[in-house]
Amino acid sequence: MEKKNFLIYFRGGLMILILSLVFISCDKKDELDEDDPNTNPKNIIGKWQKSQMEYEDKTWGFGDLDEFWIFNSDDTYENEDSGEIKAIGTYKINDNILTITSHSVDDPKEVENFSGEFYFSNGHMYYDFYNLETGEESRILFKKM
Repeated sequence: MEKKNFLIYFRGGLMILILSLVFISCDKKDELDEDDPNTNPKNIIGKWQKSQMEYEDKTWGFGDLDEFWIFNSDDTYENEDSGEIKAIGTYKINDNILTITSHSVDDPKEVENFSGEFYFSNGHMYYDFYNLETGEESRILFKKM
């Protein structure tokens, strides 16, 4: 009789354990959801390909696949096009605002200053910004290389 009670308690305990594991595995609030946009400044460090851009008619199309924006850990910025560094400068992040100050390598008087909102999602960076020199607005999707 004692052995029978042990088996009943063992099976009951095993069922409770299995149900607990099922419920615990369903709790995902501590996990990072890759679909949730984030603006962690450390995520910007690296080389980004200009993969898509929004056109004037609000449709999206291919970007300049030969153009890369490079963000270094020392807050410096480089623009590479067709394997050549075309512009250099610095970048600053304040909350979800990315500001880039740069100038042409060939002509330091030729400046480009951008500022706007950015976020990361699924290995991409979305940047919705204004050219502070011309007032032009752009939306670009970058792919991290």
